[in-house]
Amino acid sequence: MREETNSYAALLRAEVAAHAKTAGSEGFLEQAFTDLVLDDLEKHGFWPDNQLAYHHKPGARVNGWGSDQAARKLYLCITDFVEANDALTLPKSSFDSTAKKLKGFYKKAKNDKLAIPEHNPVLDLADKIASGLDFDSIEAYVLTNRVSSAESREDDYEGLPVLVKVWDLEAIRRSRTTGS
Repeated sequence: MREETNSYAALLRAEVAAHAKTAGSEGFLEQAFTDLVLDDLEKHGFWPDNQLAYHHKPGARVNGWGSDQAARKLYLCITDFVEANDALTLPKSSFDSTAKKLKGFYKKAKNDKLAIPEHNPVLDLADKIASGLDFDSIEAYVLTNRVSSAESREDDYEGLPVLVKVWDLEAIRRSRTTGS
């Protein structure tokens, strides 16, 4: 199993590099990875239409979002991408700190504490969060090309129920090979 996972890690890393090159953004592998994974999640029905939204500030990060208006659910993601061809492990402490940065982004957006330029795609997300009108719950994803033992857990973002999920190398491989 470990050899299969390592092989898949190298394959995925090459696909991310090719995707970044095609998009003319070879230096932005994290964004290329996020784009590929969100497209897969959307294709397999785990995620609504997605928007890339790159915001990295101390204690507040987000890489993408989506909204399911019928279910009144907001989807958020943060990416943990490492440039390695081997299947590395995402320690639980790293998962927790990454998820905490996504929660930090939500809290700052909700309290209008983000300075976002006018034509930045993150502004739409920040405005949606600040208004709080279109959603009653949140699904928060940590996307990673590492292997994680973290499990989905419930959380609370400023009074809203949140389901925090990890979409790791194994989940990516499974969804791409079996569609589940």
